[in-house]
Amino acid sequence: MFYRSSGSEYGIWTQRGREQRGLCEIIKEVVLNRSCLECVFNERGIAETGINTLTILYGISEGLWQELAPTAERVFRGFTDFKLID
Repeated sequence: MFYRSSGSEYGIWTQRGREQRGLCEIIKEVVLNRSCLECVFNERGIAETGINTLTILYGISEGLWQELAPTAERVFRGFTDFKLID
């Protein structure tokens, strides 16, 4: 999860007052590879999060990558532009 300076929490859903939206509405592109996950926000996402790109770096084994890649494809299937780089 990531936080705005106002303390609003963003996770699988963003919430402002009573309005609730899925992250797929504010993410322009998701790129996943063996060493990082990168989310590029659209204009509305930039306005809500205060950032244009969120990059998460990690190190995983080959076996774990083989499990993660198909699951990530299912999770991110609804996003406008999802790229899985093997």
